Amino acid sequence: MPSDEELKEQLKKRADVLIETMLASKKPAGQNSLQDLEKLAIKAGQGFEEQVLRFLAEEESQAAEEPVCEDCRRRMRSRGKRKRHIVTEAGEVEIERRYYTCPGCGKRIFPPGSALGVE
Repeated sequence: MPSDEELKEQLKKRADVLIETMLASKKPAGQNSLQDLEKLAIKAGQGFEEQVLRFLAEEESQAAEEPVCEDCRRRMRSRGKRKRHIVTEAGEVEIERRYYTCPGCGKRIFPPGSALGVE
């Protein structure tokens, strides 16, 4: 699991990429409307929010112990990592986390987060 300092460096690198992408997609100075500038700023901001969320969610997933089923209290089993698209206040983001199932009742979870239901 990365330290906070390593996380900070990774986020800085991602921010640099987002800034370079934003600068490459803007028109030359004097040719941008306020709406053009607003769209660029919003897109860059959303991109950074998504990166922060992805890094933090993956960090939480790595730190989590095997969960106990809320329904039948049995220790859940890891089924490996899965990618999932989620919609958050920061926008839609794809994150990769461990996926667990309960050997007793079949409940599935994708922590941190909500249960996926029973299969």
